Amino acid sequence: MIYHECIIGGGIIGLVTAHKLLEISSSASVILIDKETALVSRQTGHSSSVIHVGIYYQSGSLKAKLCRESLALIVNFCQQHNLAYSSVTS
Repeated sequence: MIYHECIIGGGIIGLVTAHKLLEISSSASVILIDKETALVSRQTGHSSSVIHVGIYYQSGSLKAKLCRESLALIVNFCQQHNLAYSSVTS
């Protein structure tokens, strides 16, 4: 089979990239390749599962701003897909 896109790595970045590609074009064919037998079994699977909200970064800094924006995007995604999450904002 011929694929439109090939994603190497089944961690969070690879999965999100594949999801976004399919969201943009539902007719696209995407293959995700990983050396492990299970997805998110390496670095992503060993994370603390914390969504950083930017409180440790200088107020008004780009890092703090991006953390806040990312938090809103992640929470929205979880709600849309009925995924459990816990949010602590302070």
